[in-house]
Amino acid sequence: MKNCLIILVALIALSGCSEEHSVAAQPAPNDQLSPGAVAQRNALARCMTEKGWRLYASATCPHCLKQREILGDAYSLIDSIECYAHAPNSQVELCVEKKILKVPAWSLEKEGKVLKRVTGAYPLKKLAELSGCEFLEVK
Repeated sequence: MKNCLIILVALIALSGCSEEHSVAAQPAPNDQLSPGAVAQRNALARCMTEKGWRLYASATCPHCLKQREILGDAYSLIDSIECYAHAPNSQVELCVEKKILKVPAWSLEKEGKVLKRVTGAYPLKKLAELSGCEFLEVK
């Protein structure tokens, strides 16, 4: 079993980032957003977490970092799982258990079962569409 874990950890590290749905545009940092825009971003993150969405990511993945930038301070409201073994708070065993092969991976989970999974970094509007959460773009 330990050999399988080592192999899967290596696969995650080597396969790394998903290039699917990579986005170039970055929203402004929270200090450059209106209070309404910050509230919308936070509401989206809370809604996704309440519905059971988790973000599997790696500290070494540029697309994961891009997703974090897009979420801004609302990232702290997301149920985020670190899949890089050498990162602080790594949960690599959970990433292996959930068969995460590419990151960032958004996973809708209920009672331990994966209902839906998509990989890639998404703009806020697309995250709202994927999750069924409301999001109004406010500047």
